[in-house]
Amino acid sequence: MPESNEDVEAANTPDSPLNESAEKSSIIVGGLGAGLGAGFGVKFWLCQVAPSDDEDPNCTFSKAAVAADSEKCSKIGLTEWTVEWKEDSRWIGVPGEIRGYEVAHRLYGKLPWADLFQPAIKLAREGFPIPYYQGQHIPRINNTSIRKLYLDKNGNLLKTGDTVKFEKLADTLEMIANEGPDVFYNGPIAKNLTSDIQDAGGNLTKEDLASYQANVTDAWNISLGDYRMYFPPPPAGGAILSFILNIMKGS
Repeated sequence: MPESNEDVEAANTPDSPLNESAEKSSIIVGGLGAGLGAGFGVKFWLCQVAPSDDEDPNCTFSKAAVAADSEKCSKIGLTEWTVEWKEDSRWIGVPGEIRGYEVAHRLYGKLPWADLFQPAIKLAREGFPIPYYQGQHIPRINNTSIRKLYLDKNGNLLKTGDTVKFEKLADTLEMIANEGPDVFYNGPIAKNLTSDIQDAGGNLTKEDLASYQANVTDAWNISLGDYRMYFPPPPAGGAILSFILNIMKGS
């Protein structure tokens, strides 16, 4: 069972065995939320887990939901999407992910900073097959600036199963890996990022990036039947999710 619980806004656990997959999916493969341009919140569990659910039937994970890559979950969201996305750069805020990784690495990290980014850099540079769900959304970006990220050599939109590469993202991650987080918030990446956003009508400034800090807080938690649910505080959606789950439970 957990001995303590902390939440790092805009952070991840760099030395966790799950980190490689987590970073790949959030930065590269996610598609709908890929890249470094978003807020980010992750909880740290300092706990010991039984070797297997069979050996410890009371283990927190013994009654976990069906795995995300299972056949059942893979059928979720197979609805065809036809509504096109619209762009508006005015809502863009400070990307918190890299500062979060920095805090997490300082508090819990064991691997060298640069090593954390290598799997994501490799995946972005070499590419990966577009998953089904992501492929269903690609036609919706036809009139947006991110369309160019999903074009083949003939200028046609990629589709499910095609290989997509994010080579500029790989270059950005490589610079952060080699030079550290400050290159993103105070260096050439910050200069180019704010320039692009302002050219598109956004309001993000170099001062916004330079002054950004990741905050370490206690996670919020609620009772949910026989379980206790932990989640980051707002603006993360855990509070709304817990409210919905309690309604479904009948509380």
